[in-house]
Amino acid sequence: MAKFSQMTNEDLLESARYRFSYNEDTGILYYSGWVSGMSKDRIGQPVGALDGKGYLMVHFHGKHVKVHQVIWLLKTGKWPLLEIDHDNRNKLDNSWGNLYEVSSRRNQLNRSNNVDERYIYLRKDTSKYSVKLYDPEIKVSFNFGTYLSLEEAIRVRDAAEALYPDIYSAHVKYKEGSL
Repeated sequence: MAKFSQMTNEDLLESARYRFSYNEDTGILYYSGWVSGMSKDRIGQPVGALDGKGYLMVHFHGKHVKVHQVIWLLKTGKWPLLEIDHDNRNKLDNSWGNLYEVSSRRNQLNRSNNVDERYIYLRKDTSKYSVKLYDPEIKVSFNFGTYLSLEEAIRVRDAAEALYPDIYSAHVKYKEGSL
């Protein structure tokens, strides 16, 4: 068996297609093909064990990799060069519509902040809500201030989106993969 670092995208894809099957609606990756050292009882079972950061991991050609990376390979035919972001911030939701490839900087902007509102982040140091819009076309974040209440931050965010519709539409295009 070849080591991960010695394999081409084509080799990795062929191996992944043999070993795994993926339900893009549920986001669950299953074992579908037997390989040496694996219990045959695993075939048909979900893939993955949680790591210390809450991601599902799998052993693939001598390397522990994130399950969502294998899913990206299966769906696109290429191993991800950047990070894979979970749009809804749920690290266990590997449904296809929830995954997209982003830079590390972009992924940091989507990190969990205990606020389920786009562009609004709870600052742990001040316990205030920060409003930041991100324009993926020019790769710039725009800061619209910090606010004591979530409701006030939502009003500012909505006004900012209305004033700068190009930023919001660029974000939507980016999410849809057309940017």
